Amino acid sequence: MKSKSHFLQDLNLTSILDPADPQDKNYCATKIVGTIGPACQAVDKQVAMLEAGMSAARFDLTWGPIEYHRRSLDNLQTAMKHTRKLCAIMLDTLGREVMIRRPFRIEADGWPNQAGQEISVKMGQTLTLTTRDVECTDTVLPVTYSKFAGMMESGDTLYVGRYLVSGADSASLYLEVIEVIDDCDVVCVAKNEALLDGLLTVFHVERSSDELLNLQNDLPLLSEYDKECLISLALDYEIDFISLSYTRTVDDVIEARAFLDAVGLHNTKIFAKLESRQSLLNFKGILNEADGIIISR
Repeated sequence: MKSKSHFLQDLNLTSILDPADPQDKNYCATKIVGTIGPACQAVDKQVAMLEAGMSAARFDLTWGPIEYHRRSLDNLQTAMKHTRKLCAIMLDTLGREVMIRRPFRIEADGWPNQAGQEISVKMGQTLTLTTRDVECTDTVLPVTYSKFAGMMESGDTLYVGRYLVSGADSASLYLEVIEVIDDCDVVCVAKNEALLDGLLTVFHVERSSDELLNLQNDLPLLSEYDKECLISLALDYEIDFISLSYTRTVDDVIEARAFLDAVGLHNTKIFAKLESRQSLLNFKGILNEADGIIISR
């Protein structure tokens, strides 16, 4: 089912900067974006979120099969009918995310779950991040990016943590690189205690606060899964926004716009997610090209 599901009077995003008419009781000022996941996929949960003021629903392509997100979107359409409230649709892309490769099980509702595989790390413990095709253990963490080891140098800082955590909680681990072996193993020492659980992501902390010294991964801006989801879901739903993960330069926004236009998503707006120092150094160019900015992490 397709419908005009965004909350703006038209597709001109600059209209949100215009002062609202105080006599108009139907406008919404600050917008609330709610992420739809296992805790709130059901219709009644989304009804409650819409009634509480949710203006846009975010569907994160980083985790979960397309069938799961399609069911979530169907439930949103039903919830909008029940409440007679419109809600924008935002798809958040996987992009250049580097993750720890771990097994998962598919729950009855279709959601992939990694619960029960917690990894307890002690300060001073040695761990190895590897690009080899091995099982994940308490001391060996396989990463999803094949060229990961080539980006590292002795003394570098790595951050491993549950997806979307703050970096200051028990699921956040900071590592110092000790050595790189055979261009596949990155041997590290833990700088703090941590209990790693859930979907684990990896960040390479910048070596300098003033310039870009780190090598950047060459993963594509849009993964094949991102493209598959955008093309497939656009056939049945009005995609108002994409949240473009790991935007680095203005060229990324231009590339994303070209892809969206090529698959018929001419009216879909691009929110550039800035998740690295490189993106901050290129902030002005990204700001001029994107429809919106998200400062992530």
